[in-house]
Order: sequence, then C-alpha cells, then structure tokens
Amino acid sequence: MTLSSTDFLAENNICGQALLSIVSQGNAIHAELGQLKDFVPLVFKKGTSEHVKFGGVLIDFEYFQSPDSFEATLEKNTSLRILDDQLKANFGSIINRFYLFLEAIHRYVVNLRTFLEDLESGVFVQQTMEMLMDHYEARQLMDHS
Repeated sequence: MTLSSTDFLAENNICGQALLSIVSQGNAIHAELGQLKDFVPLVFKKGTSEHVKFGGVLIDFEYFQSPDSFEATLEKNTSLRILDDQLKANFGSIINRFYLFLEAIHRYVVNLRTFLEDLESGVFVQQTMEMLMDHYEARQLMDHS
C-alpha cells in the first residue's frame, strides 16, 4: 500500500499527525535553545566573579549524591541562605525557563520513543517503518525528528 502525501498528512491519519506533533516539539526545542543560549547569566559561567560569589549555593550533579547534606549545610549557614534567596530572586525566572526547556526535551524523547514503539508494534494499522521510509513526506519528517 502506497501513501499519498494527502493521505499521510491528513488530519485523520493518526500516524502522520503523531509524527507531525513530534517534529513540531523538536522544532520548538531547537528554537528555544537558540534563544536560551543568549540568556545564560554570568553567575552560571565558571570563572566569573558572580559565579565565585554564588559558588556556595550553585549546585551540580554532585547534589544528587547527598541532597540532605547540601540542604543541611544551607540550613545551618545564614549567609548561604541569603545568597540562595538572592539567586532565586534574581535568576528564578531564567532558571525556571531552563528547567522547562529540559522538561520539554525529556517529553520529546518519551514521545518519540513511544511513537517508534507504537509503529513497531502495529498500533498504526497498515503503517510500518519501511512504509514511512518509502514515503517522501514521512521520510522527511523522520529525518527531522
């Protein structure tokens, strides 16, 4: 069975609409990355005086090894709590934007994985990966996902 362009991209084609949605998510992530790269505050760039000032409250992945220890240190030290409050007040909105960006990447990966699993397991009746690769528009969308 050969899909025409209108068939694959039609609103009633669940497979085509799912793939279009995933590609749209990817494009939105790409656009947001282009914008966010210009908004990284100096406080998050190592070697800057701002980074040194807030170094005691800036965390990396080591935090996950002992979050309770980090929280206890923060709770005991008034100057660190003040710095933490300043960091949240001054950069909370951009931190939140980066968090939402990372969350969008995670959601994209989950959706893409689910789409591929659904395609493989036959959820999209009469459509297979081979059929998508034989179809120009579907192949273009797969290349962009």
